[in-house]
Formats: sequence, structure tokens, C-alpha cells
Amino acid sequence: MKNHSLSRRDFLNLSLGATASALLVACQPRVPESAVEVEAPIEEDTETVEVEAEVEMEEPATAPPAEPVDLRFIHWWGEMLNEPCGLLEEKFNVTITQEPASEAYDEKLLTMFAGGVAPDLLVIAQDWGAPQFFTGDLLLPLDDVLETANVDPDLWAAPPTDQRFQGSILGMQLFLWQVQGAAVNLDLIEKEGFEVPHPWPFWGTEEFDNWSWDKFVDNLKACTKIGADGETEIYGSCRTLEWFDENYITGTYENGGQLLDSYDYRETECLVDSPEVCGVVQQLTDLVVTHKVAPPMGVEAGFPEGLFRSQKGVVFIFWMAYSGYGLEEDLGFRYRVIMLPHYGKGRRIMKAGNMVCVNKDSPNLDVAARIAVAMGTDAEFMEVWVPAMTFVPAYNPMPFVRAETDPAIQETLKIWLARYSAYSECRPCTEDVQIVEGHRGRGSFRAASTAIQHVLAGEKTVEQAMADAKVEIDATIAETPVPW
Repeated sequence: MKNHSLSRRDFLNLSLGATASALLVACQPRVPESAVEVEAPIEEDTETVEVEAEVEMEEPATAPPAEPVDLRFIHWWGEMLNEPCGLLEEKFNVTITQEPASEAYDEKLLTMFAGGVAPDLLVIAQDWGAPQFFTGDLLLPLDDVLETANVDPDLWAAPPTDQRFQGSILGMQLFLWQVQGAAVNLDLIEKEGFEVPHPWPFWGTEEFDNWSWDKFVDNLKACTKIGADGETEIYGSCRTLEWFDENYITGTYENGGQLLDSYDYRETECLVDSPEVCGVVQQLTDLVVTHKVAPPMGVEAGFPEGLFRSQKGVVFIFWMAYSGYGLEEDLGFRYRVIMLPHYGKGRRIMKAGNMVCVNKDSPNLDVAARIAVAMGTDAEFMEVWVPAMTFVPAYNPMPFVRAETDPAIQETLKIWLARYSAYSECRPCTEDVQIVEGHRGRGSFRAASTAIQHVLAGEKTVEQAMADAKVEIDATIAETPVPW
């Protein structure tokens, strides 16, 4: 395969505006009724685990094949994996044919499995892809290969046991589960002379990861500019939040609720009409409907580069991933990242990351499995993968965070790690943290997005809309049999 090196700037320019993938962890989905107050200021913790693993390639468990093996690999990153795949080709003596796909990704891949033509390697998302592929007996367990890979279990920020289904590890996580954050355009605030009533809770401040939603809304109001004609010229928040995505799901857990009555793929009903879910839907849609600090539906479509990049919005709510916000040198303005305020009951991290899996019917199971494990653990692969994607590895992340020379990127990566106790430099941020399930079970949650759009359009109350969504989602659960 011809190897085209892709710089970090090229990647960021390509990926800006695309939604980041989800994250989650197998834990008790129930949330405690009361949150722990965290008032201690952030300090550099001298007891932070120091892990400077040697950045060397581990020898494969078995020798590479004498003749190159042809492997097919499907994902949704276009040409962004050219350089990482080139490295894997050299290491494992294979030829990797990439089959990038974005439209109707799951449907296309499931059709390929049904027709017996699925690729050897595939990327799926743990939140929305796992239900179909985990329960369908389509993926190769990776436990044995991982056991022979000389991986130090103490270096995991989030171990691969959270990709288990019925006792087997079915995927290798490609980056650490993200937390909810927001980027604040400092230059736009200064240019417009916006005076916020509350200091932003930036990294190192006393209120970092302990800020209230009310203070957040107050600052968004202060950063919303209305023209003489009554039209909004600059929005405090850039996103309409019209899809039932990670913001609503993480918020549900932080508000003391859950989405399903069971998370073992045997659920019988959804709980989107519960007070916990409705409370979060109300909180987020109020940014548009009541507070008018976020754009109504349709406004974002008028700005192909997005409101944040176009400097028509001050705060961009997104996953904690620098690739989502953009490099300052390309954007032309300064910004800093904050942790999104809690929705109520405590800190939650949602299992919603991307993982690489192996087709259990691949004719090249051995080498495909070793490549999958290397993509999640191998230091040499990470040397290529991490700088291009500006993601935090789930395995041994600190050497790559410390190697980052851009102070803004390094700060963002440290914020990403702040809630992971083994690698956090903010001890208060690790209190009352739960890693929770992000998958939505066997049913379709499209009705929840439709319900939110009815609320944003002023056509239904939150309670009416979510009650209607429950009926529709429960019907899809009932129509989808338990596959085992």
C-alpha cells in the first residue's frame, strides 16, 4: 500500500466539524443519590504515577509470515490511517487494503457479514456499534493474543476487560474514553468586550471540574450578542444539541438515572420518560428555547465550517479531544478548554470509544488478531497514531502526553486524563467518578432525537415528547429478539 504521511494539521482540518466518537465502561449503571462536594483547589500531585515505558516495539508472539498476507480493514477515517497502516504493514509483513466508509456504516458492515464478505479488521463504536456486533457472534475473542503480548496490566488507564461480552474481550480500544468538555474562544470574548460574571474554571483553578450549571449559563448569556435588529450575531454556545447524543446520555447518569432497565442486551424497556432523563433534556434544550444562548435548529447549517470556527459562537461543547476543536494556528484565535459542568449527582465517564475488532471468519485470524492488539498497546504504533489524532491512548498514555510540545494541547490532554485516578494530576477530579455503560441496547433511539427536535421547535413539552419517544423505542426493543 502506498504510504501517504498525514500531518496533525491535515488531520485536524479534515476532522473539524465531524462528531467525535463515543465512550463507556462496564460498571454498575446506577448512580449514587448524592454527589461528593469537591472544594479542594487543584494541586500538582507529587504521587501521580510516573510511567515512562520504553518506546520500543515488542516482538510479535509468533514470527511474521514468510509471504505478505492480504488483509482488508474497514473504518470511517478516510485516508487518515495511511501512515499507521503503513507501519503495521512493515511490522507484520502484510498488505492492508483499507475500505473507508462513512454513510450507513453499520448497515453496510452487517450486510457484508451476512454475505460472507466482511473484512478481516473492522472499527466499531462501543456505544452504538456494540449491540449489533457483540451479540451477533461475529467477532474473534482477543484474550489469548493479548495474554501473550507482554502487556503490563498496571499501565492501563481503562483496561480492555471493558470490551468484554459473555466473558471474552472482543475489541481493543483505540483511545481513552473521553469526558465532556467545552472550548472557550478567548480572543472573541476580548474583541467583543464580553464581561462574564464568573471566572471560567480553567485547568488549575479552584472550580475546575466543580463548576455549577447556573454559572455556566450566566457566562453564556454574557457572551451572547444581539444586534440592533433583534437578531443574534454571536451565540454564547455554538451547538443546538438536537440529537440524543453523549451530552444527554452522560447527563442522564450524572442526574441519577439510566436509559434502560438492563444493560446485558436483554433489556425490556427504555427509561427516557423518567424524571432523570427529562431533567437533562430540559436543561439542555433550555439553552435554545428559554435562555436563547444557543442557535435554533437550522442556524448551524448556514456555516459550513461551524459556528465556532466562524467565530459566531464563543463556547463549543464537545468531546475532550483536541482534534474536535482545531489547532489555534489554523483557527486564527486563542481558546482554552474547560470541563463541562456536572448535571447533578457526580462525575461520570461514558464507555463510548472506538475499538478495532477481528472478523471471526477471517482467513488470517492469527495476524489480524496480533495487529488488533498492537493497535491498542504497541508503543511504536502509538508514536504514529497519537500525534496524528491527538488522542490519549488507553494503554500507557503518559509518555505521549509529556512528549507533546504544544502547551495548549498538553493541557487539554491532561484535562482528558483528570478523572482517571492512575494518571490524574488533579486529585479532587477523581472523587465520585463512575465509568458507565454508553450502549443503547437493541432498540433504536432515533425517536429520542425526534422528541428533542419537537421540544426545540416548541411543539411539545419535554415530558410529552419523551413519553412519545418511550412508546416508539420500546416497540423497537420488542421487535428485536435477544440473539442468544
